Amino acid sequence: MEYGFNEYTFNPTLAALMVNAGAKYVRTDIKYELGTYNDYVFAGYLSYGIKAYGIIGKWSLPDAIRNTFTLEDWKTTVKNIATKFKGICQKYEIWNEIEASHERVGYMDSPEHYVDMLREAYTIIKSIDPEATVIGGALADPLSPTWGDAIFAAGAAQYMDAYSLHFYYPNFWELNFKNVVEYHSRISGGKPIWISEIGNLSRGGTETEATQENYLRIKFAQLLSASPQPVGIIWFKLYDVEMTDLSSFGLVRKDYTPKLAYYAFREFAPSTPMHILNLSCSGGGTINPPPGEFSYSEWSQVMVTAKASSLYMLDYWLLDGVNVGRTNPYTVIMNADHTLVAYFKRIPGELGVLDVHAFLNGTEIIADLLIGIETGETPYNEARSVGTCTIKCTFQEETKTVNAIIVSGQTTTVNFMFVSTTTPKLILPLTLGAIAVIGGIAYYSSKQNKKR
Repeated sequence: MEYGFNEYTFNPTLAALMVNAGAKYVRTDIKYELGTYNDYVFAGYLSYGIKAYGIIGKWSLPDAIRNTFTLEDWKTTVKNIATKFKGICQKYEIWNEIEASHERVGYMDSPEHYVDMLREAYTIIKSIDPEATVIGGALADPLSPTWGDAIFAAGAAQYMDAYSLHFYYPNFWELNFKNVVEYHSRISGGKPIWISEIGNLSRGGTETEATQENYLRIKFAQLLSASPQPVGIIWFKLYDVEMTDLSSFGLVRKDYTPKLAYYAFREFAPSTPMHILNLSCSGGGTINPPPGEFSYSEWSQVMVTAKASSLYMLDYWLLDGVNVGRTNPYTVIMNADHTLVAYFKRIPGELGVLDVHAFLNGTEIIADLLIGIETGETPYNEARSVGTCTIKCTFQEETKTVNAIIVSGQTTTVNFMFVSTTTPKLILPLTLGAIAVIGGIAYYSSKQNKKR
C-alpha cells in the first residue's frame, strides 16, 4: 500500500510535511500554461523523494482547443506530455472524474469516446515510457458506476494498468468502502485500484478536526480490509486553502501546523527511510548547503553548489572517496548515507582579480561590459591575467572607457559612474574598497589580498 496527497503547487514546506507523514506520491493536474507544462511542480517534489502521479485531463490541453478538442488533438497532447515528463512522472491518470458533467469537454463526451482516448493515451505513453503506469477511471461517484460499467463493456480494461476511484464525505459516512472496492475490482477484471481522492472537511460545526480524524481512521481501515486491497490511497488534500469548497480538507492548517488527522495518516503510512549527507570543502571556497551533516529522505536529490574564492577554482568533487569530476552544481541521490567533499585549487599562473561595478546617481546598477573582446555585465568579479586591459561600460547608450592594471595577487576595482533621470535596473548596494579618481569618469583601486 502506498500513500500520497493531492496538491497543486510545489512548496518545500509541504514537501517536508509529506515526507514526515510517510507519503510517497503527489497527485496533481499536468497543466498547460503560458506555452509550456508544469513539470517543475513534479520535479520539485521528486527532489524530496516524492513520486509523481499526474492527471492528463482537460487542463493539459491548450486554452484555444480545450472545449473543442478532437481525438487527434488529444493524441498530440499525450505525446508531448509523455515525452516531456519521461523520468519525472511515474503514473498517469487519464482524465479526472470521467462521469462528472464539468469534465465533459470536446471529444470527452461519452464512455465510448473516453475509451478511445484511453486507448490512444495507453499506446502513446507505453511507446515512449514503457515503465510508466497508466490509470483509468477516476470515478467521482463509485456508488453510481454507470460510466464504470460502460467503459469496461467497451474494452477499457486492456488499455489501463490500474483503475481509480474517489470517495468523499458526506456521501459515504455510512458506506463500507470494502464492499465498493471489491465490486469495482470485479467489474474491472481485477485491475489494481487506486483511491486517488478521499477526503473530509474540518470547517467547524459537525465537521470538526476530530470528526475528520475519525473519518480517516474508519475509512482507511475499511479500505485495508478489502480483498484485494487498493494499491494506493491519496488524500485530498494536505494543505488548507482559501477557496470555500476546499478550505478545510487539508491535514495541515494554513499556518502549516498539523491537525489530528495528519498524525492518523502517519500511523497508516509506512515511515520513509532517512539518510545522512555529510558535506565539507577543502581549499579556497565555500559550498551551499554549508559544511555539516544533513538528513534527507530516501531517494531525495540534493543539489550542492560550490563557490570558489578569488584566484581559486573548483578542482573536483569527492563522493564517498571517489572523484566524480567538477560538474557544478553536483546532485547527490540519497539512496544511502553519503559524504561529499568539494576540493578547490588556486588558479595557475600570474593572476589578479578584476572587480567592476557601475552606478547611476550613486546607486549600483547592472550595465553592459566589454573587457578586451570579452562581453559581460556588472557587477563583475573574475581572476584575470596580469597586465593592462581596456574596459568599456555601457548604460542606456552611454559608454565609458578606462584602462585598468591587473596586478598579481591583488584586486583591481573599477567603478563606472553614470548620471541620468530615468529609472535604472538596480541591484543591492555593495561595500566598496578604496577609490581613486581617473579623469572624473571611472574609479579604480588596487588592494592587497589577504594572504592564504
